[in-house]
Amino acid sequence: MSAALKSAALSILRPFVRYLITQGWTYGALAELLKFVYVGEVIALDQRDGKPVPTDSRVSLLSGIHRKEVRRLREELQSGSGEIALRHG
Repeated sequence: MSAALKSAALSILRPFVRYLITQGWTYGALAELLKFVYVGEVIALDQRDGKPVPTDSRVSLLSGIHRKEVRRLREELQSGSGEIALRHG
């Protein structure tokens, strides 16, 4: 990660995390939510580029999330309930 990107990410994340702490969010809850974001965005980027729906292995490779977790997250995203079950808070 470039120094400029790291600096930009920190300037966005610090106040956001500060706010989440005041709302009772734990690191685990945010990490679980970020997994959903990563999986959803990898899928969306591939579809936007006209590629076929990515496999769990591809999503795992691009996101850094274990393949079994990708499968679980994808199933929750596709369940159609509109609710994401956070396991940590």
